[in-house]
Amino acid sequence: MKQIRLLFLIGFLCCAVSALGQKVSFDYDKGADFSKYKTYAWTVGTPVGGKTLDMYITQAIDHEMEAKGMQRIETPKDADLLITYHASGTGEVNVTLFADPTYIMTGGVAPVGMSVWSTGYAISATTRLIRKGMLAIEFFDVKNHGLVWIGTAKVTLEETQNKRLDQLDKSLDKLFAQYPPKKK
Repeated sequence: MKQIRLLFLIGFLCCAVSALGQKVSFDYDKGADFSKYKTYAWTVGTPVGGKTLDMYITQAIDHEMEAKGMQRIETPKDADLLITYHASGTGEVNVTLFADPTYIMTGGVAPVGMSVWSTGYAISATTRLIRKGMLAIEFFDVKNHGLVWIGTAKVTLEETQNKRLDQLDKSLDKLFAQYPPKKK
């Protein structure tokens, strides 16, 4: 019974960590008047490696900006804001060792002092690559030549492309819920 409770607790904690795995933060220039920004243009940042995913990110940000009443224009010098994003990713290897006390030695005589049935352990290991990603979105005031808003999202990436896109969409929703910032 204790083992079942322990497994349940471990499963619950894994789900809780997964739900909290997305960290979103933002900062902004407290002196900027965000009500004056009506237009934006894109500028070069640090895009993701694939052209299709880069287009997905820029279109998703365009959609968020449009929902905020912002208009995209193609001429950066005529825009109120310049927008860019920076994407980065890392990977770390996770190794899990498993000692199996039910291991049965086969094919020979047990070492001195050991029974072939009960005292040996089999050690097995599994490895997996845990991918982590970060997305930073920056808004620059064209006239003042300064950074006025930055939002970042950090997440442990899911295994499949569809789940990763869902993570991206949720991160953007959380970030753009903070734009424009509310005056305190």
